Amino acid sequence: MSKSRLRRNHFGVACRTATSLIALLLAFIMGASLNRHIILGGEGVPKAIRPIVEKLSTLPSLIKQASLELNDVITGKPSALLIPKNKTINEGWVHKFPAPDDDGYLLLSGLSAQENQSIVQLIRVADGKVIAKWVPNWIHIHSHITGSKFGPKGNTTNYRAIHPLLLNDASIIFNTSNSLVRLPLCSSTPSWILDYPYHHSIEFSPASNSVWVSSVTEAFSTSNDILIDKLRDDSLSEVTLDGRVLQNISFSKILNQNHLTANMLGSTGFTTNFDPLHINQITPATSSSSFWQRGDLLISARHTSTIYLYRPSTGKIIWHQQGPWLNQHSAHFKNGDSITVFGNDVYGNKLTSPFMYKEGHNKIYKYDFITGESNTIHSEAIINIKPKTISEGRLRVLDDNSLFIEETNNARLIKLNSEGDLIWSYINVYDQEHLGLISWSRYITRKELHELVNYDQFNCNIK
Repeated sequence: MSKSRLRRNHFGVACRTATSLIALLLAFIMGASLNRHIILGGEGVPKAIRPIVEKLSTLPSLIKQASLELNDVITGKPSALLIPKNKTINEGWVHKFPAPDDDGYLLLSGLSAQENQSIVQLIRVADGKVIAKWVPNWIHIHSHITGSKFGPKGNTTNYRAIHPLLLNDASIIFNTSNSLVRLPLCSSTPSWILDYPYHHSIEFSPASNSVWVSSVTEAFSTSNDILIDKLRDDSLSEVTLDGRVLQNISFSKILNQNHLTANMLGSTGFTTNFDPLHINQITPATSSSSFWQRGDLLISARHTSTIYLYRPSTGKIIWHQQGPWLNQHSAHFKNGDSITVFGNDVYGNKLTSPFMYKEGHNKIYKYDFITGESNTIHSEAIINIKPKTISEGRLRVLDDNSLFIEETNNARLIKLNSEGDLIWSYINVYDQEHLGLISWSRYITRKELHELVNYDQFNCNIK
């Protein structure tokens, strides 16, 4: 073949490729514009082509997903679980672990450099010994997940075992944001997988024979046909320990029935928030007090910066408060008269300066039902350690007012004593350039662990 003919062939291929890319770009722009028109209630778009338009609008996310998967294959690293050190570690950070004076345990969920995937470990804090390890077979789990618009399937390298809960047979229950999984200690194959969008927190019911976990419902509670199909309706789901769904309660319906629709749809101005609730914590009351009953649910709705106290037995919201926390996580009962809240205190995620207040870090709040006042606690200590997780984040205020904090976005876990002094700090290092993402770990006291699990059950060989 002559050089001139070869050049013409290459030019033809280049032209066809460029033309295809331009056509794809134009199709996406038209699809996205039409999709926006549909979402905003526009008329004149035939129903027959609406599914096609909606599919076209998803092309960027599909292309991004494909590029991430290709990069993971090339590098052999789970890119979505890696955090660059140079953008994370600040002056004053220290890895101070183990801690001989702490007799508790860390149920750590996060990316492991050894396994090169997200795993769960039970670590004795006093000496750093790994007592137990759960290594999910993500390929197997992935094959049992279909994915949905509220829980995309993702890829096998970037799954997370979110908020693992230790059971009395030494198995764990965790979610992946698109499934709920029970995994035995000595096996990488789950006992069961619920193929449905479960997300964020997992907590025992008062009887410890089921768990409450955030989920979704299929239709938003509204009379507007467009919103019914488009808005994400988070729900309160109760699941037995053997994987049976007992109930899945629409939270938009709860707010509607309690005349609180404005809390979820009344503050968006001329824009539409397609995830108006974003429930990230459901905490059941394990005992009654003057302010709540056993079985009541404390609920954190991030996107309204509101904490709700809900009574399932009557369907009533008996108390709620918006702020002073902003986009908060990890709301829990404290004693019989107060609650604690992890305030992310941000007004957005992908911003140069996301923090609302000049301090520029997360805060710990306590609301007192007796006085009706909200105050920050351990403020000076928090100033010193400066947790800065923009999204996610975990908090446990123990009985002696010591604190356990997970700074999720920055792969750091912290324990402070009752005076606010640093007991230990754990940084989940992956390699010289990266930290490994952590996924809603728990601090377990020695008493709690020994009352829950027989130590002899941790009998798998830890390598």
